[in-house]
Amino acid sequence: MCCTHRHVRCNEDVSEELFGLLSSMRKQYAEKVLDNGMRPERFFEMFCDSHHFIDCTKACCRNAHRMNMGIVRNLCTRVNKLLDEYLYKDSFTKKDFSELLHRYQTTETGHKPKISFPITLGGNLTEKQIASLSEIARAYQLFVLPEGMNINTAVTALMQCKHGFTVRVRNIRNAAVFFDELLEHDLVCYNWQSVIENGHFLLSPKSGLPITASTFSSALSRTRTSRTALQSGIRKAIRNMQKEHRTDI
Repeated sequence: MCCTHRHVRCNEDVSEELFGLLSSMRKQYAEKVLDNGMRPERFFEMFCDSHHFIDCTKACCRNAHRMNMGIVRNLCTRVNKLLDEYLYKDSFTKKDFSELLHRYQTTETGHKPKISFPITLGGNLTEKQIASLSEIARAYQLFVLPEGMNINTAVTALMQCKHGFTVRVRNIRNAAVFFDELLEHDLVCYNWQSVIENGHFLLSPKSGLPITASTFSSALSRTRTSRTALQSGIRKAIRNMQKEHRTDI
C-alpha cells in the first residue's frame, strides 16, 4: 500500500497497474481469507476501499486508476467466475492476465434474460442411496460443512438442488470425480457441471466463489491423466454402493 506511484504514459502502463492490483489482491486473499478466515465478500470490499485513491494529482493517472478499480470491483461482484478460473490458480502469469482481461472485455456478463426452469441433477435417489453417498462424502472429506450442519443434510440438499444451498469443497478434483462416477451409474444428469454452476451449490476451496462448469471439466481432465489413490477410492466406493443397492432390489 506504500509502493511508489509511477505516472501513466501509455496503455501499457495502465495495463501494468491493473496486473499489479490483481496480483496484490491474489496475495492478500490467500493471507486474509484462506489463512485467517475472513469472509470473501468482506475481503473484496476492504481491498477495493483500501485502493480507492492514489497519491497523484495528474488527471491521466487518476482516470486510469479509477478505470482499473472499476474493473476490479466488477470482477469481484458481477463476473466473479473469471476470478475462479484465472486469479486463484496456483500461479497468475501475464498470459493468465491477458486471457482474463480479454474474457472480461468480450464475454457477456448477465445481460441476457434469465430463463426460469427447475434446476435438477435428475438422479431421483432413494433415502438409502443418499445415506450411502453421505457416508462416502464423509469418509473422503469432500466438503467443508458450516457449523451446525451434518453431512446427510448437506448431501440431501445438494442432490435435491435445494435453492440457496451452498457448501465449500475441500478439493475440486475429488468433487469432480465424485459426480463423474455418479454419472457413470446414471445417478446424475449428463450436464451436472452446468447444473451445479447455475445453482451456485459448490464453492471453490481457494476463492470461496461458485465453481464453474469449465473448472470442473478441467479438473476432471487432470484426474484422467493423474489419478490419486483417494480418487480411485471414491469411484470404487460408489461402484460398491450400486452393487449393494442392486442386491437389495
